[in-house]
Amino acid sequence: MNVPSPLAQQRRLRSEKILGRLNVTLPEALDTLPDEAEVSPREPEEVLQRLLCLVVVGLKAEGLEVSILAGLIDSMGLHDHFNSEESAFLAQDKPEAEDCAEFAWRFESAWILWWALGFVPRLDSPVAQVEMTAVVGLIQNRSREELLSASAMRADSELLDEWDLMYRLQAAALEARRLKRPAPARANTSVVLERQLALQWLLDPARPGWDETESAASLQSA
Repeated sequence: MNVPSPLAQQRRLRSEKILGRLNVTLPEALDTLPDEAEVSPREPEEVLQRLLCLVVVGLKAEGLEVSILAGLIDSMGLHDHFNSEESAFLAQDKPEAEDCAEFAWRFESAWILWWALGFVPRLDSPVAQVEMTAVVGLIQNRSREELLSASAMRADSELLDEWDLMYRLQAAALEARRLKRPAPARANTSVVLERQLALQWLLDPARPGWDETESAASLQSA
């Protein structure tokens, strides 16, 4: 078993202090996450590609016209980049309400990836859902090439700080849900889960696919 580096342990303590000030009780035996020497965040092009796919399925969930969706997919060159579940959802003429509710949450994952790429100056506390217009507005009147050119990936340390914090808050939120207690620090548990999902996909040294990361997150939240 690898011994966590001093830097990783410092980051863990930082997160614990932040959450402690918010009176968040953390479950025992949480992992210490990788540090800067162990991660290599995905390239901006891959992050933007995944982000745009998340926006598209979110828009489908919100009932955007098929012709407009098809135009967005075509203009952004996304045809071959949806996973199997996303492709199946997009192919449905009238998706089930439950599926729409699930895919609408992808705006939260997209939002934190916008932040990672430098388009969002700061993240608010994960208390309320992000407005769909804020997520989608960053695309308007911009090509994929223009978006990529404007991207400026945040420093590894900043990304890791947020991942560590969301990982621990997620654990506390899921424990509170299991015990039928109020969510810690007034957090919206689903927002926290989506942020954690996106950050883990972005930073996990094992480089899991989105669907693999999503499956792992579903098991944790069950």
